[in-house]
Amino acid sequence: MESHTSSLEEEELKRYIEKKLKSIYPPPNTRRIKSASRVPTKSVPECAQRITLHAQTVGGTNENIVSAKDGRTKVEKPAKWPNSVHGVVSFKFNGAVHWGTGTMIGPNVVLTAGHNLYSHKYKAYAENPQFLPGMNGCVLPFGLIEVEQYYVSPRYIKDEKEDYGILILKEPIGEETGYFGLACLAPEEIKSKQINVTGYPGDKVASQPNIYEMWGMEGEASHIDESQNYIHYLIDTGTGQSGSGVWYQEEENYYVCGVHVSGTHFVNTATLLTRTMYQQIHMWLQKAHLKESFFEMKTSKDLSLQLVMEMNVKCISVLMKYRLDGLTKLTLNKTKIGNEEIQELAKNTSWIQLTELDLSFNAIDSEGARALAENISWKNLSWLNLSNNNIGPEGASALAQNTSWTNLLGLDLSSNNIGSGGAQGLAQNTSWEKLFSLDLSKNNIGLGGLTELAGNASWKTLSQLYLSDNNIGCLSGVLRLAHSHSRKKLFSLDLSKNNISFERVMQYKSITEWENLFSLNVSDTLISCEVAKALKQETSWKNKNLILY
Repeated sequence: MESHTSSLEEEELKRYIEKKLKSIYPPPNTRRIKSASRVPTKSVPECAQRITLHAQTVGGTNENIVSAKDGRTKVEKPAKWPNSVHGVVSFKFNGAVHWGTGTMIGPNVVLTAGHNLYSHKYKAYAENPQFLPGMNGCVLPFGLIEVEQYYVSPRYIKDEKEDYGILILKEPIGEETGYFGLACLAPEEIKSKQINVTGYPGDKVASQPNIYEMWGMEGEASHIDESQNYIHYLIDTGTGQSGSGVWYQEEENYYVCGVHVSGTHFVNTATLLTRTMYQQIHMWLQKAHLKESFFEMKTSKDLSLQLVMEMNVKCISVLMKYRLDGLTKLTLNKTKIGNEEIQELAKNTSWIQLTELDLSFNAIDSEGARALAENISWKNLSWLNLSNNNIGPEGASALAQNTSWTNLLGLDLSSNNIGSGGAQGLAQNTSWEKLFSLDLSKNNIGLGGLTELAGNASWKTLSQLYLSDNNIGCLSGVLRLAHSHSRKKLFSLDLSKNNISFERVMQYKSITEWENLFSLNVSDTLISCEVAKALKQETSWKNKNLILY
């Protein structure tokens, strides 16, 4: 009877998988990814605030009028949907207040230009950013919204490419303003659309200090530069419009496909929203602990299976029957798959476009990790999540020997019992030169493991390193990390829940030399209130805006 019941469940599961695959895998345009667009769900307050904002514009390179006659028109009702999603982004660089433009893309998320949030001139992050949606003159129909935190494209910080960033607001003002969706589109599709650039140009209010007006213009993309990720257009702009979302309307919905950043006398330019940027924004939202239901990967190529029954080998075989040439995202977390299923999955040779693979919370050990590492077809894999398995030191070392995943950006191995041996094995890797984020939390790597990781010289772009709850113990490992030249790009470092004593930390000035460090988590360590206060007040931090937890 048990065998018969198991067989029925297996057939039911196979039918479910096949039904789901067929429902999400029609043959449509596979280049397209979209997040949701939402109209306001709350009414606008009747009493609007007024403000006197003393600021100057900050822009890209010579944003200009490129048509024979300025084609921009003034938006007379900035507080009315869909105009209400646009707003002034104010911020400080070197003590001076500047402004740009931003666009709501979530209940409390604003998309803007990276150069509004990081200045290469001053080598500094923006101070005191704020968002003023729908501003009209000096009137704030939705108030002045404080920023909880913000993120800047790591590529922009590194070499001024991929100029974009997001603000996480303290209030879900998007429920009142509404918000646009994001769209990654093929170049030919963008060129077929009427696109708009709407923002707050400084040239229109040059004779009216402290007045802010919303202006916009519609046109077509003249050229898409995929090699540099740019959209070029003959749409007129002015300084102050940097950060404006390049948007279009599709039936009743509105989508942003780029971020206006610069221009010349002949053409103006936006950062083209790509799949990688979309994934980066998605990761930022996860790190900010936001509910990203409004920001899911909407694409016919994405496959997400959340099953309560066990995914056995026969069920994996059902997946393998589908060639799925365009598959980019596969989520099989919490499906109880183990080594046998992983070995079957890793045999796949047709998913050459796969960029995201989530296998977290399963029963994979070193044998399964070794099978994954032997796959040579997933050369576009950029995000791999194996958290909460039990791959151990041998599994971590096997993964590190893979030489095909040269585009790997993010790796989550948290809670895998890899120990110091696994950290040592990972440190030997030389092929993940683009690695941006590494999570090794809850692995008991100890001081020895941290020392080995600090010695890796290949991960020169590593910006986010999570080492929480690893029994590191000694400060010397942290100092070794600080001395490591290849770790100078660190943007976020989590050392929480380690038995590290920071009592003598201020004697070692090398720890303050992380030029790009924006977030340092030392909570639940052996750190006194006095030392924590000293760290926060330390004047030798090269990044003066460091957030210390």
